[in-house]
Amino acid sequence: MKAVLGSVLTVVASAAIAPSAAQAAPYQCGTYGEEICFYEHWDLTGSTHVFRGVKPGTAVLDFRDFTYTNGRNLNDSASSVVNLTSNIIVVYEHGLRNNTTAQAGRSVFVKPGERKNFELSGKGLLNDSASSLFRSYQTS
Repeated sequence: MKAVLGSVLTVVASAAIAPSAAQAAPYQCGTYGEEICFYEHWDLTGSTHVFRGVKPGTAVLDFRDFTYTNGRNLNDSASSVVNLTSNIIVVYEHGLRNNTTAQAGRSVFVKPGERKNFELSGKGLLNDSASSLFRSYQTS
């Protein structure tokens, strides 16, 4: 009986530590060409939201309608970003109401290929405050 119970416990313990879908490798930004990827945590970790098809000279006016792969809302929750487009992007603290930066608040420029963590303090875009983005025509 002890041997059977020991075998059952071993199987249960093994099942408990087996990797789940939630522990799968994070999304590799750039898999589908030019992408802008926002991550829930620093250093491009955690759940991801991927923007594809943002053309130069256009914007994502408000992040409130977007979620990460885990279902959490993107607005005011991103900690890092990678820009895998051929243009500079600008990430803003507030939504781009009326398609203008007049009330967009703090911002950060992210060059093509650049990976960036948002700041805890200082003058740049703060952690958990990104609300919109603009893809410029500028390449460097």
